[in-house]
Amino acid sequence: PADAERFLLILSPAENRGDAECRLEIRAADGRFLWASGPLKKAGDGSFSLGLSRNFLPTGEYHIRLVWNGLGKEITEEFPVVLLYSQAPAKAAV
Repeated sequence: PADAERFLLILSPAENRGDAECRLEIRAADGRFLWASGPLKKAGDGSFSLGLSRNFLPTGEYHIRLVWNGLGKEITEEFPVVLLYSQAPAKAAV
């Protein structure tokens, strides 16, 4: 809905990395670091879910990275994301 404050983002990695620990990073389009998670819990289908809000990530371009640590190296998969919000319709006066 146009007036929704929160939304759910579901990330599906290209490969199943087994039980390797995974965390998430969010960066602005210019590469500026915005936020990082702790270890993520993987869903049964191998995807990861992230609840976000309009206040935290306003309209714009972002890079969301899944980062796996394990097997002696760090593996990163990046998801470019463009967020566009429509404005909520004006509420009629009662």
